[in-house]
Amino acid sequence: MEYFRSKIADFGIELKPLDGVPSVTKDTAIAIARHEVGGDRIAKDAEHITAMYTSLSDYPAGPGESPLTLPGTTRIMKDVPVWIVTFHGVHMLHSGSCMIDASGKQIPSTRDPYVFGDTNVVLDAETGEVLEGFSYNTPS
Repeated sequence: MEYFRSKIADFGIELKPLDGVPSVTKDTAIAIARHEVGGDRIAKDAEHITAMYTSLSDYPAGPGESPLTLPGTTRIMKDVPVWIVTFHGVHMLHSGSCMIDASGKQIPSTRDPYVFGDTNVVLDAETGEVLEGFSYNTPS
């Protein structure tokens, strides 16, 4: 858990332990997350998959600021019971196949567009709704 917290420290995400039994089971959360990340492609690449039941608050502007309101909703991401499903050790698209300069001209990329890391899907633990996702690099 501490390793995970260190990887998301700069994201403005706060996690708190949560007791109780969620309406959505761990297996159901993993199945929903598999579908969200593109089915078997990411899931097959993953070294392993974990799911953590926790309370999540998301402060994109930093601690002490207002929590995130999900775009297009009135849902405030403060103390939300969630499943965070993590696909460990996957190759994710870092950026597109090209960059764009100040004039709008495409510049082909010479580097590998994929990075090695973990990708996470955050689901409402009561409804199974996918709320958000985030990824980070890990040493390969």
